[in-house]
Amino acid sequence: MNTATVLAGTGAGLLLRSRIPKDFGGELVRVMGLFTLVIGLKNAWSSPDLLVTLVCVVLGTAVGMVVKLDDRLNGLGDKLKSRLGRVGEGKFTEGLMAASLLFCIGPMTVMGSISDGLTGDYSVLAMKAVMDGITSMAMASTLGIGVGFSALVVFVVQGTLTLGAGLLQGIMTDAMLAHMTGAGGLILVGLSFNLSMKAGIKAGNMLPALIVAAVAAAII
Repeated sequence: MNTATVLAGTGAGLLLRSRIPKDFGGELVRVMGLFTLVIGLKNAWSSPDLLVTLVCVVLGTAVGMVVKLDDRLNGLGDKLKSRLGRVGEGKFTEGLMAASLLFCIGPMTVMGSISDGLTGDYSVLAMKAVMDGITSMAMASTLGIGVGFSALVVFVVQGTLTLGAGLLQGIMTDAMLAHMTGAGGLILVGLSFNLSMKAGIKAGNMLPALIVAAVAAAII
């Protein structure tokens, strides 16, 4: 789905590059931010125990801050961009690199793939697919066809994460999945504020909460 939307968005961007308003993509991303808020609240509210979910997210965020997970994710993107920048010049390479890093490094990629692999719930990846399609349309209108080739990177990265998470399905209990869903919902709420209001919340630091939630459920 995500691969298809990137390809479709790129095609639309190339065909309509002279007709796309500059602020069109930004407005739609803000709308998707509001929709992400609704999904996040729904998932968080489905938690078996909201107090446990809150504690798990707090502890997980503390771990993420200690190891500077969000900064490391951003640093990884910057490092890859600087290294790949030596491979070639021009808009094709720039479009491929920028789109691949934007679409594949971030909390929604990790959360969505894990949720899809463990439970078959692809709602997060579906939201990401829509947003990536919109973004690829805007990027392709300025950076060209290189943006479309990032669809292959999306397919490989998210596919690998989803299949990897699927291997853990046999050891995950319903309680563990429920607590992870609740914690993931709060992370989505944070992401929604970033998308709709550019709040600057370091959602990457919150990702360890998914592991903390699974451990807490096993202990309980």
